[in-house]
Amino acid sequence: MNIIEETLNNQEVMVCVLTGGPVAGKSSLEIPIMELALCLNYDMIWIDETATQLINSGLKPVNGMTSPLEFQRILFEYQRFKEDQYIHMERETNRKLIIVCDRGLLDAKAYMNDKEWSQLLSMVGTSDVEILSRYLFVIHMVTAAEGAEEAFEANRAGNKARSKDETKDVAIALDHKIREAYLGHRNVFYVSNETDFEGKKEKALKIFLSCIGKKELSEHQEKYIVEIPSITYFFEKKAQKRHIVQTYLKPYGNEERRLRMLGDGKNFVYYLSRKEIGSNTGIQEKRIGRDMYDTLMMEMDPSKKPIIKDRWYFSDHNVYYNLDVYPNWKKHAILEIRSSQEDVITQLPQDIKMVKNVTEDTRFQNYRLSEYFPLEEEIVTL
Repeated sequence: MNIIEETLNNQEVMVCVLTGGPVAGKSSLEIPIMELALCLNYDMIWIDETATQLINSGLKPVNGMTSPLEFQRILFEYQRFKEDQYIHMERETNRKLIIVCDRGLLDAKAYMNDKEWSQLLSMVGTSDVEILSRYLFVIHMVTAAEGAEEAFEANRAGNKARSKDETKDVAIALDHKIREAYLGHRNVFYVSNETDFEGKKEKALKIFLSCIGKKELSEHQEKYIVEIPSITYFFEKKAQKRHIVQTYLKPYGNEERRLRMLGDGKNFVYYLSRKEIGSNTGIQEKRIGRDMYDTLMMEMDPSKKPIIKDRWYFSDHNVYYNLDVYPNWKKHAILEIRSSQEDVITQLPQDIKMVKNVTEDTRFQNYRLSEYFPLEEEIVTL
């Protein structure tokens, strides 16, 4: 077995996050998800919400025995410890392990300002980029306060760890802050309240199954060439920017291989992915270290150029957007729209001007762009 096969076959642990605003229905998914995992012959671990554990034990973030920042540090360290113990534990089975975190490490960001969050990251020795790379996917259950107000009012007093001051408006604001915290992750799915609660649960379970490769998700995706908005637009949307370098390697057998470097300018993570040549499904991706990344770069396909871009992540009305800005285009960018809502027509974000719909145009797929990247003046004529 070569180094590439060794790396990609070591994928028996999948870590995901189930998050959302107050009274969203996260806890009701624990038993259904566990039952699904057992039926699929996976091992399954559910990590309970760490903040609730700490608060119920007597450690409170406000008017307690420690400062709010110290509370968040303890919460972060405890959550990370639990995740790491399960990820690296010695196991006697060879079944895949799914770890579901009832809230992830980035949830704490929603309860802090930017200065406090930077302080916390310094204290615990990590970065947003590093944290996001821990999780395979994120399912965000939208608070019932946004679209199911009666259910919110009926259920918000059920959690003793929750403040009575979490009104409808507070819950919605917190829900949006949690969304902002996870901007920058490639696999974020919003589950809103356009159906009854049973329908909401069913949608979340479908997303879960699709993310572990057991079901095709009816996900709405579109791709447009658009005019690049002003930098002010990104700030207003509280968008997160990541620098991406995507490099195609020489084929290995019948496999297409790709390296990806992703970071915020200071901190970077590295991935190796592979799939069967000519296929758009069955993509396997594994995070790798910098040393392996540098080694595999020696196998770069000389017939293809690296794709270099800045990707802006933002969301609006339960729709997730990726806007790719390329250094050799000064006025245009490629916008990808993703929505896990069924039968919902996605729209361009407000104030984004469309130039061309390229959803079905394979010439604007990354693989094709690595072979030929069109000049800006060619966009309309292609």
